[in-house]
Amino acid sequence: MTKSIGVALVIAAGMLAGCSNGKGAYETCEAGQCEGVDGCSDVRVEYAEGAATAGICTNLCESDAECPIDVRGARGACERFVGSTISICFETCTTSDDCPEGLGCVDRLTDSSGMSVPFDQPVCLPVLHD
Repeated sequence: MTKSIGVALVIAAGMLAGCSNGKGAYETCEAGQCEGVDGCSDVRVEYAEGAATAGICTNLCESDAECPIDVRGARGACERFVGSTISICFETCTTSDDCPEGLGCVDRLTDSSGMSVPFDQPVCLPVLHD
């Protein structure tokens, strides 16, 4: 089951160059660690309790068809969130167990006006740790 969480804003920052240190699609990363994708994108999620940030190996995209297949054989989802100027691919999920460490399965965001905006399908995003 996915969790519905209140998120004020997600910003997918520009792709960082260089991919040669063995990390694959949708793994958490730092610059230069990704292979087989456009690069490592910094993703920041603003929760009421604070911000969660992670680098994710991913592609720039215009549709889901441009997103890599994940380790479970599922195609990623192309998403652009409030505050972002680009769309990037995110790993789809059913539960947080489907997501890399540091990411959780999220099925909706809450925009700055407090309106809940569901995704077409849940995706793995940075989450706060207890």
